[in-house]
Amino acid sequence: MSRKIFAVAVIAMLFCACKNVKEDAMKLADECEELYDNGRYDAALSLIDSLRRTYPDVSGARKKALVIYQKAELAKAQDDVKDMDKALQQASEDFHVIDSVVARHKTDGVVTAEELTRHTRMRMKRDSLQTRFDVQCAKIRFIKKKMKE
Repeated sequence: MSRKIFAVAVIAMLFCACKNVKEDAMKLADECEELYDNGRYDAALSLIDSLRRTYPDVSGARKKALVIYQKAELAKAQDDVKDMDKALQQASEDFHVIDSVVARHKTDGVVTAEELTRHTRMRMKRDSLQTRFDVQCAKIRFIKKKMKE
């Protein structure tokens, strides 16, 4: 008889412990959502990572966290694209200016090594920003595709 009581007590304790774990995980997911709503995307992503490691078996909280994760990554990538677009436009304008000067000096035969070096560096900067911009745009498309699934 005492074994049955002990077994029932253990089962009851496990049930209570599981309930507390789920509640804790959901509270953490709610915190992630609050951070996201306040525009603190990096903090939300970091907390989601902690939630995944701490509560790997709580599916409800993990599903909620996945949605927040996708939204935060998307918002972060969109912010990066805006910043990158401004920098890319400025770099393109700067490159056009130096490109026209270098082209004129080449035809006149008075181009200097400094001008050529500056021209090359500006082109590299512009191309690098263009590549980063393209990668962020691809990341946004990928995240949106995954969110639809």
